[in-house]
Amino acid sequence: MALLLGGGVLVSLGVAVGTVRNGGFRQTCTPHPLLGRVTATVRLLDYGIIPLAALLAGKGGGGRRAGRSGRRPARGP
Repeated sequence: MALLLGGGVLVSLGVAVGTVRNGGFRQTCTPHPLLGRVTATVRLLDYGIIPLAALLAGKGGGGRRAGRSGRRPARGP
């Protein structure tokens, strides 16, 4: 359990450091007049992929494999 908790903390720390590093790099390399557009585009891509990933993840929960893996669809047929 401690190993799992430690791994979660390290992953969270890595994500936080990576986010700050990428934001700083983007601010350094982007011309000031375009910074707002670049930031908005990156956020759109970052947050826009979440619903798509949720849909794709939902597709893997049912169908032919559900009987073998012990999972069942959230809705009836």
